[in-house]
Amino acid sequence: MSNLKDEVLRLFREDEGFRMEVLRMLGIMDVNVALSQLTDSVNKVTKSIEDLREEIRKPWEENHRIWEEVQKREKTFVNYGKKIRRCGRIYRRYGGDT
Repeated sequence: MSNLKDEVLRLFREDEGFRMEVLRMLGIMDVNVALSQLTDSVNKVTKSIEDLREEIRKPWEENHRIWEEVQKREKTFVNYGKKIRRCGRIYRRYGGDT
């Protein structure tokens, strides 16, 4: 039995054709092919996710820029409101409602 085992191990180490046939018989070749295909699929999905993240980033940056502009304008309108109220008080104080 030991001689058979030694011979099989020797063939496995030295004979590529024998090694490939054993791998095929055990289904390992199929597993390697499936694993390679799965790896390719995962890489494609990862690339798609990265592309989508980049596409989403641009509108968010634009949204942020617009929001900053809205906040600036809001401050301007608040300041205008204060000035208008002050003008109204001055107008009323100096006889604007007579």
